[in-house]
Amino acid sequence: MDALVGALSLLAPILLGVIAGVLRVFSDPTAAGGVLNRYALTFAFPALMFSALAFGELALPSGLWFWSLVPVALAVALLGVRLLAPRGQAGAMALVTAFGNVAYIGIPLSQQVLGDDVLGLAALVAGVHVIVGLSAGVWLLFAWSPRRGDAAQAAPMGRVVRLPIVWAPGLGLLARLLPAGVLDGIESIVAPIGASAGPVALFLVGLYVHTERHTLRKVDGVTARYTISKLVLLPMVTFAMAAAGTATGALAQQPAQVAVLLSSVSTGIASFALAAEFEIQPQRTAQAFATTTLFSIITIPIAIWAIQLL
Repeated sequence: MDALVGALSLLAPILLGVIAGVLRVFSDPTAAGGVLNRYALTFAFPALMFSALAFGELALPSGLWFWSLVPVALAVALLGVRLLAPRGQAGAMALVTAFGNVAYIGIPLSQQVLGDDVLGLAALVAGVHVIVGLSAGVWLLFAWSPRRGDAAQAAPMGRVVRLPIVWAPGLGLLARLLPAGVLDGIESIVAPIGASAGPVALFLVGLYVHTERHTLRKVDGVTARYTISKLVLLPMVTFAMAAAGTATGALAQQPAQVAVLLSSVSTGIASFALAAEFEIQPQRTAQAFATTTLFSIITIPIAIWAIQLL
């Protein structure tokens, strides 16, 4: 019950974002959301992931099951996407499924549900998800969509590599090799920036859902497939692999629980930004972001209940 209450408390910043939209706190909510999104992606969440891995207590899992869980679950789910996607929608549907709000919502959710001592592990799992999911999602966005030319297809991958959120986990692990005195100085600078990530991002989710509320009125069977692939297919595959790993002793309980929680969150805000930038199904991606954010209010509590079975 305490875990469920903690998870539901994450809705408070989201509700505040919705209220800010209703009250027109920002003259241009879209522009405000863009600024907040850029801050979170460029500074806050890289700082959070760096801090969790550099300064937190963390015993790096060595088992093959742990390191293969996220990539294999994503691969299996994306094969399902390829089979389920309507004609011309597979690329955008793959991006929506592969890239979840693992940093914006997943890390704070894991911390609330499983406790502060899981923060480093959650950042590590989120880091794997970001690197694999974002890279695969962007590549499939082009590979499974109508051809736009080799130059257009090569451009986004270089952009993905340059995103701070992609390489922050690696820097955090490397920073653990520094002397304690140096680490303390870095922590005093970086940690407060990382602490702002969760509240800012959750507020942004609420503001964005209000701004894009009109997309909810246009939900049809195609958008429903996007939502099901992200909130049902991926969590089910991840839970099956996690359960098999814990049953055989190949995977510890806590990493399994974190992986399932992170798989249950909504699609990432950046998925819409990427789809809009490259003009590949931006409307469908916006609808998928709005609907997965809305229905994750139902699926996240189910995931919290399910991890008790592991």
